[in-house]
Amino acid sequence: MAASSITSPLTTLGTAISTPSSYHTARTDGEHAGDTSALTSVDDFDEYDQSLPPPYRDAAQLPYEVKNQIQIHLEERLYPAALSMLHDLLSNCASFSPPSKDQASKPPQKVYVPPPHQLAFLGSLAIHPRFTSAPSDEDKTSPPTRDGAAALSYLRGLLSIAGPVNANFRQAFEFKPAPSSSAYGKRSKRGDPSGDWSTSDMSEADSDASSSDAMGGTFAKTGILWHCANDFWQVLGWAFWCAAFVPGRWRYWKPWLEFVVTVLEQDWDDRLAMDEKTKPYSMSKNSLLVNYLEDITRSRKNVLKEVMKALTFGLETGEKEAYGEVFVNERIVGPRNTKRKRADTALDLENGCFGDYEDVDVDVDVDVDVDVDVDEEGNGQELRFSFARSTSRVRRRTKKAMDNEAGPPPAGFRLADGVADTIPLRLRIFRLLSAAAHYLQEVSFPMSELYQSFSDKVRTSPLPVFRLFLEAHNDLPGFVKLSLYRNIVDDLLPNNLPDPERIDRENNSRGGISEIKMQKCFLPFPAARITAEDNAKLSLVLENMLWYLYLATEITNAAGLRQAIETGIKAREAKIKGRRRAAAAPSKGASAVDRMAREMLTRSSNNLRAFARILG
Repeated sequence: MAASSITSPLTTLGTAISTPSSYHTARTDGEHAGDTSALTSVDDFDEYDQSLPPPYRDAAQLPYEVKNQIQIHLEERLYPAALSMLHDLLSNCASFSPPSKDQASKPPQKVYVPPPHQLAFLGSLAIHPRFTSAPSDEDKTSPPTRDGAAALSYLRGLLSIAGPVNANFRQAFEFKPAPSSSAYGKRSKRGDPSGDWSTSDMSEADSDASSSDAMGGTFAKTGILWHCANDFWQVLGWAFWCAAFVPGRWRYWKPWLEFVVTVLEQDWDDRLAMDEKTKPYSMSKNSLLVNYLEDITRSRKNVLKEVMKALTFGLETGEKEAYGEVFVNERIVGPRNTKRKRADTALDLENGCFGDYEDVDVDVDVDVDVDVDVDEEGNGQELRFSFARSTSRVRRRTKKAMDNEAGPPPAGFRLADGVADTIPLRLRIFRLLSAAAHYLQEVSFPMSELYQSFSDKVRTSPLPVFRLFLEAHNDLPGFVKLSLYRNIVDDLLPNNLPDPERIDRENNSRGGISEIKMQKCFLPFPAARITAEDNAKLSLVLENMLWYLYLATEITNAAGLRQAIETGIKAREAKIKGRRRAAAAPSKGASAVDRMAREMLTRSSNNLRAFARILG
């Protein structure tokens, strides 16, 4: 059965794993996967393959005149001017192509990187409510949301060109207390060659000037995210809460969080690739991810408990708010566009100009649905001019009114769109935690406890959330998916099953799956509980395990798998028959949950039968 088995490295942590599916190469495949080292000399261009994407550029500090000018703009709230300068510097480097062989004497152009305190300022600018979701001042002619979007755009470009290590995001995105008020009055002179920006992670530490990181201005004192929150996990938990209950804020938290998770991934992957040559993983221990884990240790809290709390927060509708606002009054979400002042209009009765008498302003809130009835020969433009004369055509219905008409969905199946958006982010962070537990056990937590805690949260989540977790697993390395599948299946199945150790001793000792184990230990059985929801979850995860086995190995006993599939389908259907009468008694919501779970179980059973037909 060697050709039909798949193993997981969870039980072989002592062996080195360095394959295209390993942690630091999981996002890319191919011969050059994971190779993100920057060119450090001109001679490297002799072997440079023009067909490959360019490596990270070496970084250099901004000239102190430029850096101080940008800091003045940021302190004086001249954000468009500061962002324009930074975008111009970055665009100049991005347009530079690697030199050809006949230009080998010309060194590659470096990218100028702002100091960490300015990067932290820009990262906060990209998510602060004032520049994203807060109501705009009426006297503002242009919304400040452009400044937040421009700041995030610049940080993305800097990450792609310079990389997280060269750009020193590790220091920029470090959570620490805000500087004392006296520090703002003792700022160093502009252009002072002494500074406190550590350039140990830079590709080449320039000796240019660096001013103090104590920036002036109200925003620098009260608006820096890395001073407002205790640690990254508080920010993560609050962002996930906004995804479920404050969609106006999640609209901005989502792109910001995607960027920060990308920084965490690239920072970890790049450092781990460097550590492959110089162990024991000194670079990885200085990663941003490890720093965020050590923040919990410094606060004397249980690392795994706090991480799991934030990583799985906001998945259930009845969950209580456990994280406070990162910024003050963050829940107050205003309109997307500011109101324009009405221009002065002339009054000319003879020529039919009645000033602003016929002007109509229609303000529609975010949470209001508008139903517009248009004649067969009409269109949106015609309705626009006739709106003032026929307001009865427009009927507004609030969400509450529509819920009363159609009836609210059952609590177990009420899933906000934002919650679905968080599933890929949760899995990406879980991949990083799994890598940290594998390579740096002394600074994280046991891998087995991590997988067990996460799989328990996934297994007990509502069925729609459970299904989303399975569908989004494609972003995980294969052995990570397999380990999660095994943990979930073992918890859903009853205890009185054939022992996998006896069925396939060699494969089970490595934590894998095989055809014989699927036939004898997993496929033919229903869930331990008689609920339709548990049986639907079991059917879904078995479906994913079968496809994983089919794509990874060669099936040698198709007839045995087909028989086991059909046996399991009938066993799960028989298991929930006794619940059909009891499900209608307790409440309308409970019966709706049971009905939807049965429908999902039926669809999954049809998918399993289709898989059996594919086997031939």
